[in-house]
Amino acid sequence: MNNKVKSVADLLLMFHRNERPIYFISATNFNLLGMDRWVNRFRYINYIDCFDGRHPNAFVPQELPHEPFESIEDINNYLLQHKDVVDLIERRGGKPVATFLMFDEKTEALARELGMEVWFPPAALRQRCDNKMETVRIGNKAGVYSVPNALEKVDSYEHLMQIAERHGLGKDLVVQSAFGDSGHTTFFIASREDFDKHKDEIVNDRKMSDGGPTKVFPLRGIKDSPPYLHDGRLLTLDDSVEFFNLVLGLGLTQPEKQDLVRYLYTL
Repeated sequence: MNNKVKSVADLLLMFHRNERPIYFISATNFNLLGMDRWVNRFRYINYIDCFDGRHPNAFVPQELPHEPFESIEDINNYLLQHKDVVDLIERRGGKPVATFLMFDEKTEALARELGMEVWFPPAALRQRCDNKMETVRIGNKAGVYSVPNALEKVDSYEHLMQIAERHGLGKDLVVQSAFGDSGHTTFFIASREDFDKHKDEIVNDRKMSDGGPTKVFPLRGIKDSPPYLHDGRLLTLDDSVEFFNLVLGLGLTQPEKQDLVRYLYTL
């Protein structure tokens, strides 16, 4: 493991010879699906069993009573406190490693209690970069531009329309505040009625009280601008619908999700 990797063959050999237990802890195993075929001692710990118990390296503990989840971080923190998960990690021994899609300071603390090393930069740094405005600015500086958008503080529906007109964004808009899970801070605005429904969250967001900007971009033609979310973690519209269905607890059926995806393709 200490040898330098100089080729793909070296990398594959390193993965094959790995002896540390490595875990991907998240709602599903979607984001690193197939990694267990390349990395020895790699396992998934998930809340949702996408394979109905048939995946040999996916561990899904029995569901216990819990507070409603408001984010993927909440799901991960629930999993790291679940007795079945704790028992699994202790039973497999070694020097365990934790990887996540999303995590926070509580997740880091729970992982430390289990003797796990988190293979990511600190949550505080990730929190800073999770600012949707910051990621747009970083991308712009690197020459990796986002979809057409405007970064401005929104005071009213009239002001929003002025911003959209000034930047050529049209009238079917997506509005995001700077921080927070995209499932709760993304608003689809196509009319004054839509804006009024979310006015308090858009105009009076406590994290924007310093006059920080809101990101506004068009919803029309969304099928032509993958990937989705501010960090591009959702590759398709199907992924996006599934993500919001989980995070918001919408309980959409498979036909309902398919209908929603078909509608988004018509915009």
